[in-house]
Amino acid sequence: MNTIHIRYAKRTLKTHLFLGLGFLLLGLFGVFFDAKSNYNFVIAVLYLGGAYYYSNYPMIVINGLEIKQNWWFGKKIALQDILEIKYFAGDYIITSQTKKLGICKSELSVEDQQLLTDFLRRFEDKWSTAIPFALSQKE
Repeated sequence: MNTIHIRYAKRTLKTHLFLGLGFLLLGLFGVFFDAKSNYNFVIAVLYLGGAYYYSNYPMIVINGLEIKQNWWFGKKIALQDILEIKYFAGDYIITSQTKKLGICKSELSVEDQQLLTDFLRRFEDKWSTAIPFALSQKE
C-alpha cells in the first residue's frame, strides 16, 4: 500500500496566513506609534509559522502499518489495532485499545476527504452501530 497524505484545507492555511499578516501589521503600527509592547510580532510569527507548517506537512499520514497525526504530540494507531470507527458531528473517531484518534473533516482538504473516506471503507466491519457507515457518507 502506498503512503496516503491527508492535507489541511486551504481555508485553514489562509486563516493562519491572514491572521499572521494582520498581527504583523499591528506590530508595525505599534512601532510607528511608539507602543511599549511588541507581543504582536510574537503572535504574527506563531501564525505565519503555523501557515508554513500546514502548507508543507500533511495533517494525517496513512501508510501500510499505521495512521499517524502529524504534529508534535500526534497519536499513532496501528491498522491491526483498530477496534471501532465512529462518525460523530463531522469527525471520524478511530479507537484502539489504548488510544482515540479524532479526525475533523472540516480541516481536511476537499480532495483528501475522499481519500480518507475510501480508506475507511476498508474497515466497514469496525464501524460503530450508532451511525451506520452508509449514513456517515451523506453530507
